Amino acid sequence: MIPIFNIIPGSNSSLIPDELSNITQWANTNNLKLNPKKSYEMIVHLPSKKLTFTPPPCDNITRTHQLTVRRVTFNNTLSFSPHIQNVAALKTLKVHGLQGKALWEVRRATLTAHITYASPSWSGFIKCDELTRLKAIVSKASRYGYLPANFPSLEQLLESSDESLFTATRHNPQHVLHYLLPLPKISGYNLRLRGHGLTPPSTRPAI
Repeated sequence: MIPIFNIIPGSNSSLIPDELSNITQWANTNNLKLNPKKSYEMIVHLPSKKLTFTPPPCDNITRTHQLTVRRVTFNNTLSFSPHIQNVAALKTLKVHGLQGKALWEVRRATLTAHITYASPSWSGFIKCDELTRLKAIVSKASRYGYLPANFPSLEQLLESSDESLFTATRHNPQHVLHYLLPLPKISGYNLRLRGHGLTPPSTRPAI
């Protein structure tokens, strides 16, 4: 199954049936099939603004207030609170018969891997109280011996995930995100290379 996203601005909501038709035609051309039972429509808006108009629902397409994509859940205000709630609901289960390094490796592969899964896509959007909840989980696991005492903090884990993604994107021209990087900075001076060597954009990109 290949997830397909199509973003339609509110000013063009009347074109939604045409866009669905285009997606169906594209799927047929590429030997795929659009499954309406697994297709969802979500109206995204700012949390500070109340919807005054919503287009009629699409035929055979379920309208929802939140989506789960690649195990990451977000809602119609682009908040990742549902994802944080799902992660925080995990309980630190006792692993009978394991001690020391073996126990730590199991917890690293389960609890911490689940907490930091796809973190570059959501860690920059969560609220302070949500970050505190996740920090408490890692801290508690370390305090009770499920992780080593010198285990990295949650902030370090998230920063490491961001750095790994950025490094992979920068050094791999075939990476799906590589084209989003700014052009390398060109200088007439023979200076020591610092940082990533890219030219930061002068303005923030439009969303």
